Amino acid sequence: MTRYSRFALLLSLLAGAMILSVGCGDDDNGTNSSNHVPAILSITADPDTFVVYNYTTITVTAEDEDNDPLSYTWDQRASWMLPLASSANILELSNCCEVSQLTGGYVVVTVSDGQGGQAVDSIQIWVRPA
Repeated sequence: MTRYSRFALLLSLLAGAMILSVGCGDDDNGTNSSNHVPAILSITADPDTFVVYNYTTITVTAEDEDNDPLSYTWDQRASWMLPLASSANILELSNCCEVSQLTGGYVVVTVSDGQGGQAVDSIQIWVRPA
């Protein structure tokens, strides 16, 4: 077999493998193709700026067109944030340490429908010195 024919054979094998891999994938990436992704309608903080060692309450309103039960995952994106309690779509948050100036951070919520659908949103909150 010549060098050219080995190269041509290798190219045809690679092309065939690529065609097979494209045709055999999971088109919906593991999600139910008839599932609708949840929608986050609002995310609020009350208050959005709080005094050090007090707290804020973050509330998310979400819905799912399929009426799937929703679960909520919270992530705080600042080292000073201290979660106090969470109950599904509500998170109470304070600060863990003194601050010398107005300091902000983000809280990110992921709403999942248990069928592979997710929605993500965030809100910025602030803590200020006493």
